[in-house]
Amino acid sequence: MRVFWKSWSPLEAEFELDRLQGLLKNEWVDANKRQDMGPRDLYLSTNGYYYKSGNFHKACLYWEGYTYLKNEYKNFDRDSRWEHRFHFNPIFANKPRCSLIGIGSFWKRELELFNELKKNKKFDFTFGMVLGFKKKGEETSDIGYLRQEIIKAGAGRSFKYYGTGWPSGDPNYGGEAYLTGKRSSPLKFNDARRLMSNIKFVFALENTYDPVYSQGYLTEKIFHGFLSGSIPIYLGCYNIEKLIPPDLFVDLRKFNLNIKSAMDYCEKMSQMEYDGYRERINRWLDTSGLAFSCEHRFQELDAKITELWAIRTS
Repeated sequence: MRVFWKSWSPLEAEFELDRLQGLLKNEWVDANKRQDMGPRDLYLSTNGYYYKSGNFHKACLYWEGYTYLKNEYKNFDRDSRWEHRFHFNPIFANKPRCSLIGIGSFWKRELELFNELKKNKKFDFTFGMVLGFKKKGEETSDIGYLRQEIIKAGAGRSFKYYGTGWPSGDPNYGGEAYLTGKRSSPLKFNDARRLMSNIKFVFALENTYDPVYSQGYLTEKIFHGFLSGSIPIYLGCYNIEKLIPPDLFVDLRKFNLNIKSAMDYCEKMSQMEYDGYRERINRWLDTSGLAFSCEHRFQELDAKITELWAIRTS
């Protein structure tokens, strides 16, 4: 069966699909490049706006787009555009025509890059924020405003931030984060890790923090910090402690979202305590953390699609 997908990045790893094809039962096809979707092909999108009509079976794996999602949740039961949905949030996945699936993912550790970063490890800055994107109005929506607070609290500290749309005259601004790749290219994530590898503590903020909507909402951001050899300062997934051990990251909630207090705490952290974080992170990545690998996540999604397709066509 062909699974046509359309999104900039389902499970944050579309560039891994060619390598994973041998592990998957179905054929995954980029709908942006192939338009020959027959009536018996499954169409998978990570955004409801990418809806395509005329398909025999339709599915949607919701991903980000939280302003859109909050409005959609109000009519969740009445939304008939999709014959089936995949959802990361157990509250909303417990609905007819809906399956629970994890979305947090990192690429299986590329040993060449990881060993390169470890070999050349040096700390140029204590704090950093990579891939932060500023656009008009974002600083007051969801938790996007915290990116502005991070920049304010970082003034006068050993701090460097990268991304699009920030004031180029700021002495702490490091410029564009995508050095060698386009926005949808795997190279951009390697760039991010290289930038983070020179930073001791990396801010990893999801797009939203909410006791209902961000349950299970765990994206690639915290894993970039892990795989770069840095320690993430995290906020986003409301129940992250059920997914990732809390002693692997600095939780902004413990500081009541006060950026200055979190930075003060990190600056006072001893080298022994810092090394303990990194030892625990590496141990977890090699054991329980493998459940968040692309191989595992795509196989999980592929198996569920195969199961649903068999039920739907029987």
